[in-house]
Amino acid sequence: MRSPRGGIVLGALLAVVGCNARPPARTLPPSAFATTLDTLVPALLANAAVPGAQVALFEQGAAPYARGFGVADRETRRPMTDTTPIGVASVSKAVTSWGALRLAETGVLPLDSPITAGLTRWHLPPSRFDPAQVTARRILSHTAGIGMLSVPCFPADSARPSLEAVLDGRAGDRGGVAITMAPGARWSYSGGGYTLLQLAIEERTHEPFPAAMRRVLFAPLGLRHTDFDPPSGAVPEAIGYDEAGRRVRPQRCVGAAAASLITTARDMHALLAEYAAARAGHAAVLGASSAALQATPIVAAELVVDGKTLDLGGARMALGHFVHRRPDGSVLLFHSGGNPGVRAYLLVDPSRERGLFVAVNSDNAAPVIEGILRAWGAHYRSELPKLF
Repeated sequence: MRSPRGGIVLGALLAVVGCNARPPARTLPPSAFATTLDTLVPALLANAAVPGAQVALFEQGAAPYARGFGVADRETRRPMTDTTPIGVASVSKAVTSWGALRLAETGVLPLDSPITAGLTRWHLPPSRFDPAQVTARRILSHTAGIGMLSVPCFPADSARPSLEAVLDGRAGDRGGVAITMAPGARWSYSGGGYTLLQLAIEERTHEPFPAAMRRVLFAPLGLRHTDFDPPSGAVPEAIGYDEAGRRVRPQRCVGAAAASLITTARDMHALLAEYAAARAGHAAVLGASSAALQATPIVAAELVVDGKTLDLGGARMALGHFVHRRPDGSVLLFHSGGNPGVRAYLLVDPSRERGLFVAVNSDNAAPVIEGILRAWGAHYRSELPKLF
């Protein structure tokens, strides 16, 4: 316990140096991998004839690394920077899990209560399955038995349908959201489930989903250029390009929680740092136990497309994140995303307090993202997830 005299002495010292005195800033060394990225990414972009990319690298104890490479718009030659907003498609689901878990901590969105409890704007259609078994936990882990693999997107500059119209299949080309298998029975990827979760968050918070995420997640973390529905007048986002190099109109998914996040490398660096802080129990948003749910495997992930089961390398699913378990028992968290004209990838190594984010404004992004991931794995001598 400090003595009264100690307090007096401290007060005198503050009077001498001034109340605005600050301790000297700590200079962090750069990550050794950052130098690799500075030369690797431009080469990958050139080889793939891809316009631009953003990369964020977090390593505990190293200087922040967030960079833009190439151009955000080929026609105007607008450069891609670390603060150029870019769509990240299904990486949205990992970010949505942060907001959902925060709302669970505050009692607004219980993880294991029926997601339909209290809904007034829309209801799941009748089926032979029990809707009370559809919960936020199961939606976040894609085990709720909800159909609709991916959600419909619409041009950002056009009038968009209501959330209810997408849920019941009146808008878009995906059909409606319904229970198609027994909740809890097995894994089945579902953007439709996240759209139902979005509705539940809106009804429980009494505000639009983007506004709720700004309040509970983006504002506390200081994410200035991250939004599920950027307001008019926001910083122009990166233009996407299709496989033939043609310009793609920016898209918005009405099921924003599933696939409509717009963010930047600088903001994603802050989120990567939050993964490390959450694991240590001093995060701004989540407690350590909630953060652990994002890294705790629940079910094996087996993706069936056109009747074929894709090899996901033994990946499992936690809340909002795929999980790859390495031979030493540690895990990697990851999520990929792709919408017309954009591709993105999030990779987190929680036990070693490292993370990587990549976004590319082209449908031809695979060689760029894979090249960065393989270099990351080689540098840190780490296995990589199967799913690229």
